[in-house]
Amino acid sequence: RLKTSSLYCTMVLIVIFDDLDQLLAIKWYRRFKIARILLGKVCNLDGGGALIQVSEIIIYIRTGQGWLYLAVVVELFSRKIISWTFSDKPNSELTTRALRLAMNKRNPTDNVLFHSDQGVQYTSESFQCCLREHGVICSMAEGNCWDNAVTERFLRSLKSERVHRRYQTRSETIADIIDYIEPFYNQIRRHSKLGNISPAEYEENYLKTA
Repeated sequence: RLKTSSLYCTMVLIVIFDDLDQLLAIKWYRRFKIARILLGKVCNLDGGGALIQVSEIIIYIRTGQGWLYLAVVVELFSRKIISWTFSDKPNSELTTRALRLAMNKRNPTDNVLFHSDQGVQYTSESFQCCLREHGVICSMAEGNCWDNAVTERFLRSLKSERVHRRYQTRSETIADIIDYIEPFYNQIRRHSKLGNISPAEYEENYLKTA
């Protein structure tokens, strides 16, 4: 792909030398591309499959102090936001922290399928090492708009219901988004796909019948 145009090569070089981890991501990209999309082909999202399926997305938020980047890990079975991390840089350190936090919170005993896009934040060596460290199976989107439908739906809800104004500081933004995720989105907000109940209530009902 680097031979398509000199302009594209220049843009890639900027990314490479901006962050050593990005360099490793470019170097290993072709190797990790074989982690084809497995989401939806392994088990149904009914909580009773052989795998726990989670997905992650990075959200860009403008503030008066510059961009703020939010990474969230979503439990696809219940649509609950398991973990969230913030940074002023959209790198693999951000996504890796979100993954580690999710694993620590859930402490899964079953296999975990982790789905994401093919961004350098997920193809980087450090992130892939974190996946292997936790024994997580890697699945990556192949361009289908439905691949990340659940996480994209959260992004749309966040932007339309909360992040629709200009924040002055990053700390103000972080506090407001956390207030949206945990007290509201996970515990109160109703989801039509869950039978018009919240993710927390959906998980609670499942555990009662498991």
